[in-house]
Order: sequence, then structure tokens, then C-alpha cells
Amino acid sequence: MSQVIALAVADIHLRHSCPPARAAEPDWYTAMLRPIEQLRSLVDKYKCPVICAGDIFDRWDSPPELINFAIKYLPKMTAIPGQHDLPNHEYDSKHRSAYRTLELSNVLWGDSFNRCAFSGVVIHKFPWGKPVKPMKGVQSNICVALIHSLIWKKGHTYPDAPETSNIKAWMGRLDGYNVAVFGDNHDGFIDTSNSCRIMNCGCLIRAKSNERDYKSAVGLIYDDGSIIRKQLDTSEDNWIDPEPKKVDLEVAELKDFLQELHTLGVSKLDFRTAVERYLEKNKVRESVRKILIDSMEGE
Repeated sequence: MSQVIALAVADIHLRHSCPPARAAEPDWYTAMLRPIEQLRSLVDKYKCPVICAGDIFDRWDSPPELINFAIKYLPKMTAIPGQHDLPNHEYDSKHRSAYRTLELSNVLWGDSFNRCAFSGVVIHKFPWGKPVKPMKGVQSNICVALIHSLIWKKGHTYPDAPETSNIKAWMGRLDGYNVAVFGDNHDGFIDTSNSCRIMNCGCLIRAKSNERDYKSAVGLIYDDGSIIRKQLDTSEDNWIDPEPKKVDLEVAELKDFLQELHTLGVSKLDFRTAVERYLEKNKVRESVRKILIDSMEGE
């Protein structure tokens, strides 16, 4: 019988402040802990390592309270940094980040930009901004590409997503791998239509209004290379009123947008570029989209 050899997650996005859409939570740290405890339970059940495809934190300069929370509660795992983990989205600045603190605290094991191996599994790591290269030659029974970069397919995307990130466009770069584990796209899926089985992990902790109906999951990777999504129990999650006035929904989504600008350091960006990036990356209510586009008129 096949056995689970690894658990896959990504886009945990630990954050100190409660996101606007989850403002009904009595305590945000307790809310974040619920999915993390479920992940830890899976680690205890299967006695296998966790691999994380990036964006452990929502901000690279997370406060000490949040870093201490991560050190105390995250299971030990091997990982790569996503853009939110890196100052100015630059890998070479990782030494300044909260992510680096997790490495120094031994919460994360293995270098974040070199291959690592365990129990017949070889993991090749491709953090944010690093090119993904096909793998030549058989190195193990299971060869995994751990990637933080956008991948999408029909039903798991957003309007005008770049064709260069379409799952079909990824195939050549994934030659030689049995499994590819992705982070960045918060809408998780599994694809087994090619020789390389793909899991886009999706977000672990739901935070934005457009994630309310999303089913968070952990990937179970088996020793035959197969993957399944183990859905988490999110029934205790609290959100703002599910049917507020239209204007309240718009305000909540605009707050999401402003928080995203703050995370990205928008003071260094042209406002129009920041708005366009946000609209490209997120599924935004049409009325909100119109407000943002109208705000750029005359810019």
C-alpha cells in the first residue's frame, strides 16, 4: 500500500493584524492557530515532513509577536520564500527578513535555494524570482520541484492572467520531475494530466473576502507520486456579515486593496501600476473595479 511521504502547503500568510474580511474574529491569533493545529495533527498522524512553497508571512518585516507565534506553533518544515517573505521581493535581501529568523530558529530546515533529500525524495527549490529549470537524470524515486510562482488553469485563475503562467506553458520547465508543488495562486488545485503531477497549494489561512467560499487544504504526497488534497475544517472561521449592504462589501474589498498596497510598499510604486497589479492578481467585484479604475482617470 502507498504511504504518505510528505505534506505540502503554501501561502500561509501569517499576519499580525486581522484582515478586514475576518473582522468578526474574537482573536485573530487564535483564528490563525486553528488551521496550523490541523496541519500539526496531520504531521503527527503520518510522521512525515512538511514542505512549504512560500509566503509563510504576509510581510517580510513581521513584528516579534508574530515571529514568536510562528516559532512556537509552526511544524518544522523545509521551505522556500515567496515574494511576501522577502524585502523588496529580492532573494538576496532574505537575511533581513522574518523568514530568515525561522531558518535561524531551526523551524525551517535545509537551505531555501538548494536541493534537499529525505527518504528517497529529492526536492529542488525555486524561490520567488528564481528560474525553474527542467531536471535531467534520475535522482530518486520521487523528484519534487518546490516553486513559488504563479500557475493557473481554467477555473482556478483571475481575469487576464498571463498566458506564460498557464499550466500548459509550464510543462517544458517541469520535465524530469514526478511532482511539482506551487505557491502564489491562492486558488488551489491538483492536475494529473501530465507525467509531472502538479499541486498548486492555495492559501492555508483564508483572509480576503473573495476567499470566503474557498476550501483550504493540505496536500498529501504519496510514495508513488500521487497527491490528494486533504480539506481542512474551516467551520469556526468568522467573517463580516455575509449579506451586508453592497457599500459595506465594497469598503471591505477596498480595505483589502489598501492593505495589499501597504504590504507591497506602494510608496515606491506608481499608483496606477499598483492598482493594475492588484486588479490583475485578485478577483475583484465589478463595482469595486470600477471605483479603482475611475480613481485613475486623469493620472
